[in-house]
Amino acid sequence: MRALLLWSVVLWGCDPSAPVEDDMPRPDASVLRFDAAMLDPSTPDGGSPPPPIGRDAGREVRRDAGTSETRYVCRGVPTSCSLVSSYSCTDQLGCRLDGDCTGVARSCYGYYSSYSCSRQRGCYWSTYSDNCSGSVQSCRSQYSEFSCEDQDGCRWEETCGGVASSCSSFFTSSSCYGQRGCRWEVE
Repeated sequence: MRALLLWSVVLWGCDPSAPVEDDMPRPDASVLRFDAAMLDPSTPDGGSPPPPIGRDAGREVRRDAGTSETRYVCRGVPTSCSLVSSYSCTDQLGCRLDGDCTGVARSCYGYYSSYSCSRQRGCYWSTYSDNCSGSVQSCRSQYSEFSCEDQDGCRWEETCGGVASSCSSFFTSSSCYGQRGCRWEVE
């Protein structure tokens, strides 16, 4: 209680608009010294702890008497990684740059030299019939950009994959607004 009274006097003494009583000395308003231990309820001066104002994830949230505390939380539904462009994919937390191999791989029967035939995966050059044959590997079976681009008729398209981090995992306004689909609002 003494700490609370002392805190009230200090706050009142620093207020330039407060009425000045001649018999009460005021501290210099330009210099304010504050010791956080004065507010600690476990101090030996016997001060009582401030009343709890609620619970936050299992721990008590307390407020000093005379102050108003507005709590903010991050809410919303984050934009899915699949809806984010490949250019801004890594800006969305939880998303990663990925890709797909698309197109139609050129048939083995369209090659007329052993060199070009052997470069197409799934094809082989028959020296007996002097032609290219086999079963070409599809574009969808190529899982890297290098193997995709190396397969004739296939092309690599960058995509955004992963799972965007939920809005509730952000605890500051800047990180919350940094995640598309999230908003910072009063709890």
